[in-house]
Amino acid sequence: MKESTKILATMLFAGLGVSALIADSPKGEKKMDTRVFELRTYHAAPGKMEALNSRFRDHTCELFKKHGMTIIGFWNPTDAKDAEKTLIYLLAFPSQEAADRSWKAFVADPEWKKAKEASEKEGRLVEKVERVFMCDWRSPRLQRKARESNPHALAGARFSKPARPTVSGCPPGKLQASASNRDAGLMRARRAPARLQYQRSEVRGQRSKTRASSGS
Repeated sequence: MKESTKILATMLFAGLGVSALIADSPKGEKKMDTRVFELRTYHAAPGKMEALNSRFRDHTCELFKKHGMTIIGFWNPTDAKDAEKTLIYLLAFPSQEAADRSWKAFVADPEWKKAKEASEKEGRLVEKVERVFMCDWRSPRLQRKARESNPHALAGARFSKPARPTVSGCPPGKLQASASNRDAGLMRARRAPARLQYQRSEVRGQRSKTRASSGS
């Protein structure tokens, strides 16, 4: 259930993000969203989902807005049993630092402390909270982190050994063999004049010996 919940939430987020980008962009051009998003999944205590929804509706959402948190949306799994114990929502912030400041102010807010205490008189509403921060995959910050985590990736891409050229219809092995045969032919051609000169000298030497024998 845990993995299916994450997949569902990610698909909802992706669909929502693409729709928003297209709607806000002229002529359907996609613009990069520079905000940081926080995906939170709450696993409610047994029988506490309704009380959790009420706390969000009556208190939490207004406090989110008060502390600069942009609410994107709330979701429940489509499975009825999972929906009774799982709540998923998405927030947006100008930056990671802004998210940290907002949460710090939210937790310290007397209104939140009062609402939390009142709603949990009969026990905690949430057993577990999962959170993950996300950003547009084209974000310069994300690309910079990727380069920092693997500094040799870019260098490897720039200075990789070029692929050996191939001729259409000719496998690399045969192409190499053809090149070798061509080089051998050039070497033979270069050696041919020297060989011919040697043969001429040898012929002259035989003629001289013949004449000398005839004269004696």
